[in-house]
Amino acid sequence: MAKNGVGSSVGLGQPVSGTGPVPPPPPESAPPEEKDLYWFTHVYQGDRTPQLTFRAVAMGAVLGMLMSVSNLYTVLKVGWSFGVAITSCVLSYVIWNAFRALTGGRLSRMSILENNCMQSTASAAGYSTGSTIATAFGALLLIDAQHRHYPWYILGSFTLLTGALGVFLAIPMKRQMINHEQLPFPSGIAAAETLRSLYSAGIEAKQKAYSLVIALFVGMGIAALRTYEGLVAVLNEAKKAPEWLVNMSHTVKIPELIAFPSKWLVPRGTPTGWGFEPSALLVAAGMIVGMRV
Repeated sequence: MAKNGVGSSVGLGQPVSGTGPVPPPPPESAPPEEKDLYWFTHVYQGDRTPQLTFRAVAMGAVLGMLMSVSNLYTVLKVGWSFGVAITSCVLSYVIWNAFRALTGGRLSRMSILENNCMQSTASAAGYSTGSTIATAFGALLLIDAQHRHYPWYILGSFTLLTGALGVFLAIPMKRQMINHEQLPFPSGIAAAETLRSLYSAGIEAKQKAYSLVIALFVGMGIAALRTYEGLVAVLNEAKKAPEWLVNMSHTVKIPELIAFPSKWLVPRGTPTGWGFEPSALLVAAGMIVGMRV
């Protein structure tokens, strides 16, 4: 839980209301012990609200496992590691509420601190592939004269040990940089604002959550229409592809690349493959960067 889950004070560390008048926080010049005491007395909610639970860790582990694969793909595809915390918060909120609806409300609602613990677990798993497997081992593959691919046990051990190093370093770093120095933590604050928005009673929070889920399935559908033709070819070669699927692959599909007329759009000598890729991933990345760019 190295990325954001270093305690409920990351982003969610607001004085607890409803327990009487809360004194103002100690000044910046106060000793660390006084700041810790104030946080534990007036901010910490772990004794009153479920936080580190099995369901929170299990949900975070499953979402983090899936996002570690997607993060690996996006880093190799566009060289950009996307945030895991916010996406996992929204997905966890929607998935758990769906479970509650299916069970007729017999499952209790996951608390906001449980979801914070969940996104910590998901972040720890999701970020592990981008900065280790894709970046470090990708660079190692390039600089190695023989371009060797390392076996899975070396790759897995390296990822596990660097993840453990991040967890152990996060504890003293969080205590010093967030508890004592009160430095803003951008990704933690963003995740906390997302959680507050989801747990508010407004309709806007649900609309945001369901919009992300709908966009998730739209992206999956576009990816399937762009790539399933190759799967059909493999199945057809093995004589296992049904006829209706073969016929559909010739008509209902999205090209993997819409080539530009390079004769007048790009200079001579430009490598082939220059075109527009109709991928929801790249469109979303462009929208995050901004329309001006």
